[in-house]
Amino acid sequence: MRKVLLCALALLLAGCDKDFLVLHFQAPVGDLYYSRDVHYSYRESIFALLAAHHIPTDSLVMEMDEYNDKVVHLRLTDDSLSPQQLDEIREVFEAIIPARNAVTLNMKLRFDADQAQGLTGQRQGTGAPPRHFDTTVLTPQNLHIALGQDIGTPPHSNPYLKVLPQADDQMLCTLEAGMTPTLPFYMLATGPGELGSGRQGLLHVRNRDFQAAQVPVHLQFEDAALRRLVDNGTLQVAFSTRNWLDYLNPDNIHLHFVIGPPLVSAPMAEMTHARARELHTECNQRMDALGRPFSFFFGEGVDRLVYVGLPARD
Repeated sequence: MRKVLLCALALLLAGCDKDFLVLHFQAPVGDLYYSRDVHYSYRESIFALLAAHHIPTDSLVMEMDEYNDKVVHLRLTDDSLSPQQLDEIREVFEAIIPARNAVTLNMKLRFDADQAQGLTGQRQGTGAPPRHFDTTVLTPQNLHIALGQDIGTPPHSNPYLKVLPQADDQMLCTLEAGMTPTLPFYMLATGPGELGSGRQGLLHVRNRDFQAAQVPVHLQFEDAALRRLVDNGTLQVAFSTRNWLDYLNPDNIHLHFVIGPPLVSAPMAEMTHARARELHTECNQRMDALGRPFSFFFGEGVDRLVYVGLPARD
């Protein structure tokens, strides 16, 4: 009883916060150089998740760990939350982990090899079967999409999210991803967006003997959420631009997710720094709006959670 009274008195005077959960994130949640404050985007994302489950948050505070900028301590300022509510809070956070682990970033490429055409030096289909390209290499390919992780303390730029200029002064919001394993041929770019909004299109490919062909391709994504984003046109899919004579990085193939329609832009000659910042801001907003599975790997939100722990006991 005396200990409770002392804590109540301390709470009135200076606060008597009690560690409740320790949340470990994939990326920094703030900057320890300046303070132990959790960045507002993480903080608001956490509170929004709890509010969506009708859990009061008035008695919850959070602070970054003293030594680890990827760890958040969730604390209780009073005893207003019931044991059932505390259990529900823990369960809400723990549910993120299996959802993250269930993401399957795998993709299958299937080619219509019998419809392959030769390719001119201007990368146009010849309308006739390729003369020297061995189409037997166009077998179905099972690939893994490697989404990179943005780096550093929020707010920061995502090096994989880019605004790329296109024809007619249009700009595309694109997210770059790697692909593994190495393919038995080189992909020649059709350029981001030219595959169309569905899961099929035309690819330009080159074999190891520098013979090229144009071939219809069908993309099949294993992850249901990613598949929906592609099917409803929110994302388009394309592959990285490649020079025919690229000797330095012959197997460095990248996938591009094109997010939404082209950004409205001024002619490049009239582009200002302020307008460029606006375009990048809009691109980031589109990225954030995608939700899962991308929110597990990018951005500053509760989906970056990788582990839920209990506080150390004295």
